[in-house]
Amino acid sequence: MKRPVFFVIFIIVLFLLIQASAREKEDNYSYRNVLIKMKAHFEKIKTYRCLFESFTAKGEKTKLVVCNYFYKSPGMIRMEILEGKYNGTVMLYKPHKVRLKLGRGILSWFSFSYKPEHDWVTDLRDYGLHQSHWGWYIDQHIRMLELADGTFSGEEVAAGRDTIKYTIVSKESQKTRSIAKEILWVDKREFIPVKYVQYDSLGKIIMSNLHKDIKLNIKLDNKLFRKFKRYKPN
Repeated sequence: MKRPVFFVIFIIVLFLLIQASAREKEDNYSYRNVLIKMKAHFEKIKTYRCLFESFTAKGEKTKLVVCNYFYKSPGMIRMEILEGKYNGTVMLYKPHKVRLKLGRGILSWFSFSYKPEHDWVTDLRDYGLHQSHWGWYIDQHIRMLELADGTFSGEEVAAGRDTIKYTIVSKESQKTRSIAKEILWVDKREFIPVKYVQYDSLGKIIMSNLHKDIKLNIKLDNKLFRKFKRYKPN
């Protein structure tokens, strides 16, 4: 009779261990804890570059930007547009100014300077270059923690990276830039936002961003953020 007793005890202990492991994973992967980890990891990133795809919508208008993207702490940004009628255009951001050089046409002989909020250097959701890097995104979500409920939704591969996925539902979309729901994919080792898709209250996609071919803490000369000459990796 001892064997069944030991077997039952073993099953109970195994069940409790599994439950404890699940709770620990749930705590580690809680939305709040992951945002804190994202913040800590971003503070260690001095530079990054990637292929950046950004879609925005407002009413019936939509806009897709595909670019080579470069970031250098504490806030220098370079975008090289790769597709569409603005192909070849380069934008440079240093606080608090955007410089732009068109990729084609007569005006491509000149460069122009704008405030970061100017219509010509913002997307359809009125986000500018200074609001395009991961640090800004993470900080905004930390500030709005009390305005949204984030739920761990499993693990997936996104843009070739192992990610943890979250569904974020706004409690008051009028206070979260009309975003009612957001799906977020976070690299499970680097804790960087690989992809996110935002929806309005009608379920329409109003913004999505995807980061591919990410390179972290690579050498980026300051000239890259001052000169319009196209970047050539070593």
